[in-house]
Amino acid sequence: MEKFIVISSTFSKRENAIKISKEILNKKYAACIQLTSNICSYYRWKDKIESKNEFLVNIKTKNSMKDKIVEILKDHHEYEIPQIISCDFNIHDDSYKEWFLSTFDRNLI
Repeated sequence: MEKFIVISSTFSKRENAIKISKEILNKKYAACIQLTSNICSYYRWKDKIESKNEFLVNIKTKNSMKDKIVEILKDHHEYEIPQIISCDFNIHDDSYKEWFLSTFDRNLI
């Protein structure tokens, strides 16, 4: 059974988040990408507590697409060390699952 995941990453610029999202969608590596504006991240960087307004991207995909998406994120991300994390999820509606699976290039495995 196919495993579904959400890959999350943050960006300082909306344009960068949109550009990478469109590349992933154009390659049919994800069914849906959600962009959330105006999040504030707090983190430790070089032994200091920092904060930054960012854009959160949630990429809904199949686990089999993970490596392809991570490669795009790493190759085109603006940050020195980008957040690239994922979580599993279940689809509880058959119609949504059918649509979700139909969005992928069947030649990509």
